[in-house]
Amino acid sequence: MASLRDVVLEYQDNLRNGIAWLAFWREGRSWQAEAFHLDLDDTLYPEDRARLAEIQAADPRAIVVNGYYSGYLSEKMSVAELAAGVRHHYDNGLNNIAPFIEAHSDELPPDVLEAAREKAHAAGLPFYERPYRGDDIDPYTYDGHMSIEDYELMHKLMEQDREQDHHKETAPLEISNDLMLIDTSRTTFDMQAIQNRRFMFSPQTGELILGRQYRGNALVKSHAEEHGESGAKAPFDSFLRGWIGTGKQYKDGVIHFAPAIDASNPEQFDRAFSTVEMFARNGANGKTVIRGFGDVWEQPLSKLIFERSEPMSEVFSILLHNRQRYEQGKEGLWFSLPTTTEKLQEALREIGISADNPQDFFLYDYRSPQERPIKLPRDLVLSADVDELNFLAARLEKLDAAELAELNAALTSPQSDFHSIGQIIDYPDNVDYYVHLPDVTGTGQLGDYYLNRSGMVDMPEEWKAGIFLPRFGLHIANTEHGVFTDYGYLVKSGDEWQRVHEGQPVPEEYRVMAYPAPEILRDEAPAKTVQPEAAPAAEAAAPPPVVPIILNSQNSADRMKEITDRLETGIQELFESERYKAYLTSMAKFHSYSFNNTLLIAMQGGQLVAGYNKWRDDFHRNVKRGEKGIKILAPAPYKVKKEVPKLDEQGQPVMDKDGNPVTEKKEIQVPAFKIVSVFDVSQTEGEPLPSIGVDELTGNVEQYEDFFKALEQTSPVPMAFEDIPGGSHGYYHLIDKRIAIQENMSELQTLKTAIHEIAHAKLHAIDPEAPVTEQADRPDSRTREVQAESVAYAVCQHYGLDTSNYSFGYVAGWSSGKDLKELRASLETIRATAHELITAIDDHLAELQQQRQAQQAVEQAAEQLAPDSVFAKLPPEQQQEMTDSVKAMLQTLIDADVKATGEVTQGTLDAIQTQGFVLSSDGTLQRAEAQPEPQPWNWIDGLLNNKPIMPEATPTERAAALIELAESSAPRLGNEERRLIMEYAEAVGDTDKVIELINRLCEQGYEMQHGHMDDFVRSQIESEIAVAKAEQQTALDPAAEPIVTIIWSESPHLKDGQQMPLHEADTIFKELDSAKRYEREQPDYKGSWYDKTKFRIDFTMQGQPDNYEGRQDFGDGDGSLIEHIRGYHEYYAQDESWKNHVLKHEGPEAWEADKAQRDMLLHEFVPYMSLHCNLAAMEHEARRPLQSGETLTPEQTAYFQAVLDYVKECRPLLNQGQYQLPEPPKLTDFDQSLQDYKAQVEAEIAQEAADAGMTVEEYAAAGYEAPAPAQVVTSDAEPQAAPAKSQTELQEKALEIADRYKDLPLQAKIDVIAQAFGCKTGEIHTSPCTGKWRGTSDMTIRFDNGASLFIGNHLTPKAKTVKVQTECVNRTLVQYNPEIVKATKEAALPALLQREAKDNEIAAQKGLKPYTLLNVEFNEGADEKTGGYIGWYYVTLAVDGKICTHLETGLNHDIADGKVSDTPTRADYYPAGALKEADVDYVFNNVGFSSASTLYTVPLRDDVRERAEKTLAERSTAAPEASREWGFYIIPDLKTWATNAEQQTPIEHFATFEEAKARFDELRSQPYNSEAKDLNTDGRPYAHLTLGIESKDGMSAVDILHVRVGQNYLVEDFTRMERLRSDPVVLESLSRVAQEIGFDRVRPYVMENGSYKAMPDMPFTQWENPYFTVNPPAQEQGDTFAIYQLKGGPETRDYRFEAYESLQEAGLAVDRQNYDLVYTAPLDGKTTLEDIYRTFNLDRPADFTGHSLSVSDVVVLTRSGKEEAHYCDSFGFTPVPEFFLQREKQLTPRELLTGESIQTPRGSFLVTDMSREQLEAAGYGFHHQSEDGKYLIMGNGTDAFAIPAQQESPIKAAEMTTEQNYNMIDGVLNNAPTMSELEAKAKAGEQISLFDVAEAAKAEARKPKQTQRPAQKQKKPSIRAQLKAAKEEQQKKPPQREKAQELEV
Repeated sequence: MASLRDVVLEYQDNLRNGIAWLAFWREGRSWQAEAFHLDLDDTLYPEDRARLAEIQAADPRAIVVNGYYSGYLSEKMSVAELAAGVRHHYDNGLNNIAPFIEAHSDELPPDVLEAAREKAHAAGLPFYERPYRGDDIDPYTYDGHMSIEDYELMHKLMEQDREQDHHKETAPLEISNDLMLIDTSRTTFDMQAIQNRRFMFSPQTGELILGRQYRGNALVKSHAEEHGESGAKAPFDSFLRGWIGTGKQYKDGVIHFAPAIDASNPEQFDRAFSTVEMFARNGANGKTVIRGFGDVWEQPLSKLIFERSEPMSEVFSILLHNRQRYEQGKEGLWFSLPTTTEKLQEALREIGISADNPQDFFLYDYRSPQERPIKLPRDLVLSADVDELNFLAARLEKLDAAELAELNAALTSPQSDFHSIGQIIDYPDNVDYYVHLPDVTGTGQLGDYYLNRSGMVDMPEEWKAGIFLPRFGLHIANTEHGVFTDYGYLVKSGDEWQRVHEGQPVPEEYRVMAYPAPEILRDEAPAKTVQPEAAPAAEAAAPPPVVPIILNSQNSADRMKEITDRLETGIQELFESERYKAYLTSMAKFHSYSFNNTLLIAMQGGQLVAGYNKWRDDFHRNVKRGEKGIKILAPAPYKVKKEVPKLDEQGQPVMDKDGNPVTEKKEIQVPAFKIVSVFDVSQTEGEPLPSIGVDELTGNVEQYEDFFKALEQTSPVPMAFEDIPGGSHGYYHLIDKRIAIQENMSELQTLKTAIHEIAHAKLHAIDPEAPVTEQADRPDSRTREVQAESVAYAVCQHYGLDTSNYSFGYVAGWSSGKDLKELRASLETIRATAHELITAIDDHLAELQQQRQAQQAVEQAAEQLAPDSVFAKLPPEQQQEMTDSVKAMLQTLIDADVKATGEVTQGTLDAIQTQGFVLSSDGTLQRAEAQPEPQPWNWIDGLLNNKPIMPEATPTERAAALIELAESSAPRLGNEERRLIMEYAEAVGDTDKVIELINRLCEQGYEMQHGHMDDFVRSQIESEIAVAKAEQQTALDPAAEPIVTIIWSESPHLKDGQQMPLHEADTIFKELDSAKRYEREQPDYKGSWYDKTKFRIDFTMQGQPDNYEGRQDFGDGDGSLIEHIRGYHEYYAQDESWKNHVLKHEGPEAWEADKAQRDMLLHEFVPYMSLHCNLAAMEHEARRPLQSGETLTPEQTAYFQAVLDYVKECRPLLNQGQYQLPEPPKLTDFDQSLQDYKAQVEAEIAQEAADAGMTVEEYAAAGYEAPAPAQVVTSDAEPQAAPAKSQTELQEKALEIADRYKDLPLQAKIDVIAQAFGCKTGEIHTSPCTGKWRGTSDMTIRFDNGASLFIGNHLTPKAKTVKVQTECVNRTLVQYNPEIVKATKEAALPALLQREAKDNEIAAQKGLKPYTLLNVEFNEGADEKTGGYIGWYYVTLAVDGKICTHLETGLNHDIADGKVSDTPTRADYYPAGALKEADVDYVFNNVGFSSASTLYTVPLRDDVRERAEKTLAERSTAAPEASREWGFYIIPDLKTWATNAEQQTPIEHFATFEEAKARFDELRSQPYNSEAKDLNTDGRPYAHLTLGIESKDGMSAVDILHVRVGQNYLVEDFTRMERLRSDPVVLESLSRVAQEIGFDRVRPYVMENGSYKAMPDMPFTQWENPYFTVNPPAQEQGDTFAIYQLKGGPETRDYRFEAYESLQEAGLAVDRQNYDLVYTAPLDGKTTLEDIYRTFNLDRPADFTGHSLSVSDVVVLTRSGKEEAHYCDSFGFTPVPEFFLQREKQLTPRELLTGESIQTPRGSFLVTDMSREQLEAAGYGFHHQSEDGKYLIMGNGTDAFAIPAQQESPIKAAEMTTEQNYNMIDGVLNNAPTMSELEAKAKAGEQISLFDVAEAAKAEARKPKQTQRPAQKQKKPSIRAQLKAAKEEQQKKPPQREKAQELEV
């Protein structure tokens, strides 16, 4: 619960700065706050307005305040003062939300809204109700804020605009000097007419803003102000800005981007390129200068966009680049494709790429012409090779405009099919793979195309006008999986993709990639010689000190000239020295290799190479031990003797006398090559090679730190150290304005490099933001480098640092020749710059020296503070005095810094830190404890020498190499971290992700610091590994069962990353949900309310790997995993609030998509998972007996193996989307006896066919009947004679009864059938069938209670004829009429009672409980649960006094046919089809027809229950008195029975309570009785020790005490058995148990919907016990209080935490039935409701099991026997007297029965003492009235009761009587007078009605005639007759319901 101060503390900054508006409100006793910002027009955003309305609804007193505008608030207030100000506003109703919303709402009032709508329509414009906010309206999405007519008008106007866009203005726009806004998409202009002006351009809208013409610096408006004045539509941030114009230096114009465009930002780069293209279309030419664009500061437009003067052959272009040039900030080269080898080589030479540096070549960017754009994926282009791209360009060049637009649509589709360049190359061969509609970009246009233009929709035009096009188009796009792109609508045509070139080599004619031969001279860098590593001894030596030089001049100018002259002389001497000659001689000794060998050397990392002997003999160097040679090709020619033509001296062939050429044998040389090894200079050691210098300087410099700090202060830009790739010592970044220096160089080299780069910053910097006219020409690159290095040499010489060994060679290398023209031309610049730098350095050195002296004084003082110094021995007063002295010295340093520079320097801050102080924000010094230095970490990127590391290696090998690379400098990972990295690499396989993980762990360094991994990080990584493995397993195994991965869980029983198959997770989730729910109900529970668990399911569905992620809260009652997913989506699919939320925030399309997604999950994904679990259950049940070692018959073994094969076959089918799986194997297929019987039947059929003179096939086609002579067709009205077969007495009686109705009309017969089902009438319905029954129709009788009875199936035309319907009704009438139903029940009961006796004998032998047969019932099928079994007979039973029902196919047909046997056989039941093999075994191994099973039950209706209870009481009363004797039994461990353990503890019987108690006491202390967390499937603890009571006659037995987790539970089953709860002996025994053993808890039951429902456990002392007394008598209780809390589950979701007022507004009541009693306790006179609230929030009692007392809880106070209910409201408590009224409403009609019953034509009804109003309040409505009008029948769809009718007006009574008589069968159901009675009245002189006479006459005519049917003795039916009878019986059955596939075991 958050206090107001807590909330204000969180939002204090918002309150003080006054920018946001803050809402404050209360939820219960907790304060809440939320920040809101107004729009620019001071209005609320729509979503904020809706949110504020929600807050106001939650708390009408909520306020909105602002720290600037609202009173009682200020930016200088403390938190307490701010909280007081907010409370003042809240308590006094200031700044309430309602007026705030009204004041800042942009919604128009209804009258203004209508007026605006009228004006818009009058102007011919569409009207949009919602305020317009920039680009927030999507014209292609219908959001409900516009009428359909306005929406269509808007699209019509848009179409007109598009047509106008085609007529672009041709005359260039005249440029004025004022601010201009130009729409470049419709208007052209001449850029050359623009002088010097600022511009802003938005590529998004094509808007160009030209600033006002100005001269010099006369700017009066900013960019933002000009944007606002221009009226541009695009937002300011979408515009690129800069300068544009023409001038003296730029005759063809200049386009200057300011700020400069960053080439590393692709989005910004593309927008800038679009801007350049726009200017190119409007007057810019190839000579126009582009500045501030990409890596190159200034370049002509021709470098970016080729001239258009010649026909353009470019398809697309690529940007070629050199890696070294890129790192130096140089530009690449745009190159058009397709091309030739010669052109490509010329371009490569231009960027410095040759065969000696192929590794530096890369592609940097891609673009295509604006006139013919191609939207190739940039990453695919840059990763492809040039040959592939050249081939692609040649292929795309042949596409026409329509084909290219289709390709662009496919490339830009969100679900693009192109993942490689090879696939795009194949597109020209697959142009028909797509259907492309280029002018369709939205759902409305798509709907218009299909409806009006495609010709696919054929309907009247007036119908088309009523179709909403956007919704129609959306439906089409979703149906055919089409997508909308910027290039139109795209959908696949259905053609197969032709793979032609993908994966094949590039054809030879398109291969152009060949590196040019290397050039000897390079002009971009000074000549260098790669030096070998120094000798080991030299490396070990300490750096030599710097030797100062001696200058002779006295003044600074002369000294500077002396330095520069010495520089010039030294360089000239270098060129003329023996050293230079030795260098040239040495270089000449190296071999000039061929192009191929040069390429091989470069690829292997070599630079200066020679053979082993050449290094030794010519250079006196030896190859280092262990070095591997660089492989190249060396000539290896060989000689052979070959006969060749002989030539004379002139080279002509010599001829013999016959004129033939003379030959001779001659030795010739055949060219060949071999592989040889050479070695690079870096692989050798020995004498150094001659060099002209540029060796790195070595040596230390005195006062190096001060010198470098002085340089930092001198530098005009920041300086920093970094690791610079490529061997450079440093650089100056032109754009970023910073200097970078290579790390870990010598002190002398570092200083020299720093001065060199400072010189660059001072001499060669340019300002990218300055106007072009103010920028001077820069010197060329050679001059720049000569100037910078000369300045560095001069400054170093001034300070006595000799850098000539480096600087002479550097300047010589950059000079263009020996004349040193660059140096001589720059001497004045060099001298002036050097002098300026020296002056600044001297000043900074002097300041640093002063600070150094002060710091030394501080350090000397600090030395006295050492622990072992004299200081430590001084008194505290003197120590404090010396500490103050140190602080004073430090303060002196601070004051000096502030005076000199305005801030404290870093040196002083370091001194402060060294002395153990910190400088606080207010400028005072404070003591501080030293913090450990964090370990630095340089991140790895997976590249080694700019190449991917180990690309051919496995992921684990790469991971090991990356770990080694990360720890190359120091250990950074622990063993557990290394192990997880390797597992992660193996599972994920993505090197980038592995690198990211290594970087994260190295940076954290947790295991190295703590000795173990961070638990959260470990679990996170393990979850990712598990998910990756699940994805792989699902992808690799198409037959895999879905895998469930636990991403994270709060349950202690699950681990993060744990994986399990779906069926196992489904079971575990259900157990954990039940266990958590039970766990938190315990009195001592103090843990969390739920265990949240995030999970992921990986599966293959429709052949595609997929996954589902969700979260289940264990303890919420969601059940299993599948039940949770189903319940979750069912809830949101039906939740109106969720629907409104989606419609409001995302629109109708999003809601349709949401519905479609949930529909797929509920009707496809959930059944898919259920089928997988069914298969797993089948597999488990089949595998268990095979692996258990139990003895199996060969048939069983074969069957179980067949089941395993079936599962293996079905899983891949299921994963491919085939949900109608094949039929599973049946055990009967493997039963030899059944096979033998089948063979016998086939033999008999063959014999009968032969006797009939027919083949077996003909006999089967004839319905297994021999041809018979023609017979006379009987009338439709006559019931057909029964087949000639043996009939039971009941069947014969049925024919006799049906014969009485044969003369009735068809409808009258239907009404007679309806009476059998408790109805008045019915009508025939026909419904066409599908599938293999297509062409036929089912016929049913639909009764007036809603039930339907199947009566036959015929061809559809015949099914609608009266003849066929009459035949079906006649057949049905034999089986279903009131008389035969009653006779059937009476006939079945005696045989069933005989069966009961035999069944109970079997039960006694097997130790099972007996049952008591009660009644035979007939199912009327009126409710949904039993509608499929309409017309079936079933029985009611009592087992242990509990009444249940039993219904199955075999029993139903036995009862209906009147052939119930007291010894049923398996054959009677199994072939009937209702029972599977396993169920048949259960039935005949237990007690007859599975009376104790719930598999074959129907809901127990109240009238059925009453009859059953009455029969049970009669049978109990009829038993002899001896049966009333009772005994006791004990089961030592009931869990062994519940879990089907192999060894079940036996039942022990006792004659007296004393004997049973002694045994109970003996077993009570056993450990298993107190097992904790021992839960069964419903989440409750298992019952162990059990005490029960049983009757001596064996008719009744019931458990009365269970021991669960050490507590005695009263078993309340006896309350549901009349015989037990009314027997005084039983109740007395219960009293003794309560007194002598004791009960701790009880689980009561309540009656709901005709069945008992278990309630939560409760203490026995809190249970209302009306059955037996507990001695001694309980003391009379005093005043108490009780706490009630809402039940869990979705049914109370709308009540939770709602204020009482909110419940009333929603029409909800505080209903006692929605609550559980969670606590009761005594109440003293001083305790108030607020005391109770405080206690149960802050100091809850230990035995309190509920949650903290909150809004929606109810507290009931009982004082002096009077109860008061109080609702815990948002503020205080609210009385709720209706809480008790609900108890009255809970009284059911059954509880107030009078004992009477009345009979109506619709059945027998019990009379209740409730009034009509009470029944209507309980949900009952008027159903019908009794015939005498004395009773009303009230029903609720399930139950019906009779109540006395009230006196009503004659008119209303007549109406009800007419209603009752409508369609009734007069003479059969009514009590109308007969004809004889009317005659007697007439003779007596009484007046009679002609209506009565007519009705009586009708009744006489309709009376059925009595006929007798002689009994016939039938012979045993043949096989054919049996089959025909079975066929007819099958036709009588209602169609079977579809069932899920189950294992038949």
